[in-house]
Amino acid sequence: MVFNKKLTYRILSTSLLAILLLCFLPLFGGCAAGELSTLRSFSKPYAGEYRCIEATLGKKDLLKQYRSVDLVLKEDGTFELTAIEKRGKTRKAGGEYSYDEENELLIFTAKFFGKNRTKTVFMQDGTFVIEHKILGKNLVLKFRLGG
Repeated sequence: MVFNKKLTYRILSTSLLAILLLCFLPLFGGCAAGELSTLRSFSKPYAGEYRCIEATLGKKDLLKQYRSVDLVLKEDGTFELTAIEKRGKTRKAGGEYSYDEENELLIFTAKFFGKNRTKTVFMQDGTFVIEHKILGKNLVLKFRLGG
């Protein structure tokens, strides 16, 4: 099967945005003061701005198509994802996230094609990696706090 470059670019761009959106919608939002069990829960050190430092599909570097892909995890349990293409087009997505303090996991869920999907990622030293199979290839997105 032969794809032209423009169609392939559109598929990859759309797929990247869909996967990012899929990964960054919430299981639940916010928290009640009574649920704050530790100082870490209260201070939310995982909240902040994350820069996508690696985005590959198979062996293809997807970041070559973007000036930046940034994700902000806000203290209120919401996030905002902003992807700026090299040609200047900005794409944004948002939602909610949760953090499993005990296991150091970020948990995202999204409604994708009418179904709720969940993605859980391990956070270590302000970095997390999202992996997903797409078109038979591995999509890898690596984010680091502060870029």
